[in-house]
Amino acid sequence: MHASGSQSASQIPGDAAIAPNASLGVVVPSRDSGRLADVVITVEEDVGVLDAARSAPTLAQAMVIAPMHLVPSSDASGADLGVDLTLRADGTIHRRGTLIARIAGERIVDVRGREVLGLAQDRVVTLAGTRTGYRVTAQGELVRPDNVRLVVASDGRVGMLLPNGSEQPLPMRIEGFATGYNVTAVLLCLFQVLQP
Repeated sequence: MHASGSQSASQIPGDAAIAPNASLGVVVPSRDSGRLADVVITVEEDVGVLDAARSAPTLAQAMVIAPMHLVPSSDASGADLGVDLTLRADGTIHRRGTLIARIAGERIVDVRGREVLGLAQDRVVTLAGTRTGYRVTAQGELVRPDNVRLVVASDGRVGMLLPNGSEQPLPMRIEGFATGYNVTAVLLCLFQVLQP
């Protein structure tokens, strides 16, 4: 990577500003042939591109709408058999086919638009607008104040990681889960727990 001029990427400080209308040259592998290809990126206006890219959430760090279905695990019993939440592609959340909520940015709101739970910029979970002791890690784990972590495995299994390192499976799993949608998945699980 090189900036217009003769500096290489290793010579550009990490917090360097890019002037408007400046160009960056980047060498990337071509998908078709595997050969290297030159790409030029032009900064149209000064919008803090480097800072924005550095602080922009990845899929694992943000609530991203992706269809998934929270269902009972194969070993669920009793009341746990009632687990049934579907997140649809339009961001709506349904229980047994009935609309009960939707995702609005970094929040889950009820059908009247009131926040049920949300994710503040500092990754703290809010319930009805009130900050809690829960937070979401960069890896998409929901962490309680006692350091117990709610996690979703790559195959959709839901469980808790205890501070002593042991795992405790929960009687639910997520169908249609894909790695990268961890925040949405753990907050959907928390939403399930909060529902009467």
